Amino acid sequence: MARCNILIEANIKNLRRLTEREKLNMNWMSVDKSLPPFLRAVLLADGTVTSLISAFMGEEIEVITNQQGYLPMSDNLSYLKLSKGDKAFVREVDLIGKTSNKCYASAESLLNPILIRDDLFRALTDDCVGMGAVLRNEARGSYREIINIDDSLTDTARRTYAVYLDSLPSILITEAFNIDSF
Repeated sequence: MARCNILIEANIKNLRRLTEREKLNMNWMSVDKSLPPFLRAVLLADGTVTSLISAFMGEEIEVITNQQGYLPMSDNLSYLKLSKGDKAFVREVDLIGKTSNKCYASAESLLNPILIRDDLFRALTDDCVGMGAVLRNEARGSYREIINIDDSLTDTARRTYAVYLDSLPSILITEAFNIDSF
């Protein structure tokens, strides 16, 4: 658990850096053309990644929660209106093919519980459900804004995006995709 908290702390510092810079224009020209076409589409998608992967791979995708819980902020993250000492909620999941047992993606989410209504927060933190499905079904008017795409790694492509609820960024999600799986 201590090792996971160190990784989470490093990711929070990275999220602060990403959210404090100028907004990027993410479009098809901003993604590495050597990536598989489907993965390029997923990196730019404003939709439910779990459903996209399931449809493309032809198998049900299981959301496996590796870790989730409250974490006191070690630093400010003004983008989510979190100050040092505030309690954020962190969730780490893997998206695993039910038939192939292949891990297609992993995600780390940082939520500001104060900005999310109680019933929606409970649904978003359900162990067995992907956040995208919850947002699609229970958070009408929510939208995503891609903050960063990092496709320069040799075996992994990552993206970070904000989920806006009631016009406020309330969740930051970083997804990592194993390029060889696509």
